[in-house]
Amino acid sequence: MNTIITVGAVLIVFTASAYSLNCYSCDSSTSSICNVGLLSLALPVQDCSQKSGESVVDFLNSVVPNQCVKITAKDTHGNEYVARGCIPYSGGVCSALVKTLGFFSGLSGGASDVNCYTCDSDKCNSSFSIRPSLAAIIIISILSAAFKF
Repeated sequence: MNTIITVGAVLIVFTASAYSLNCYSCDSSTSSICNVGLLSLALPVQDCSQKSGESVVDFLNSVVPNQCVKITAKDTHGNEYVARGCIPYSGGVCSALVKTLGFFSGLSGGASDVNCYTCDSDKCNSSFSIRPSLAAIIIISILSAAFKF
C-alpha cells in the first residue's frame, strides 16, 4: 500500500512539474493590437517555463510558480498601455512586482495608475473569456434557431 502511495505522489510531482503555462504576450507600446480586446486571440503566446534572459526573472521563475498577467498603465499624458505575459506568482503585490521588474520602463515619464489582472490557466490573460458552459449554451441556441426554419 505504501508503494502505491509513493508511486502516486511521484507521478503527481512529475506531472505538475511538466505542466507549462502558456500566456498571451504583448506590449501595446510596441504592438497596437495588444490594446484591442477582440484581437487578443491573435496575440503571440509565451511559454512561461522558457528562460527570459533576465537573471532576476529567471531566478524567480525557478522557485515561484508562474501566472498569466494583463497589466494596464497610463503615461504622463494619460495614454493607456496594456502588457500581457507571464509573471512569477505575486500573492497580491502584482503592481509592486511589475514596477520592480521594469514593465513600461520605456514610457516617457514612467507609468502611473498600474493595475494587474492575474490568472493561472492557459491563455487566460486575453481581454475576454467565455466559460465553456456559456459557450455551449450560445452554440446550441444558435443551432436550434437556425434549424427552426
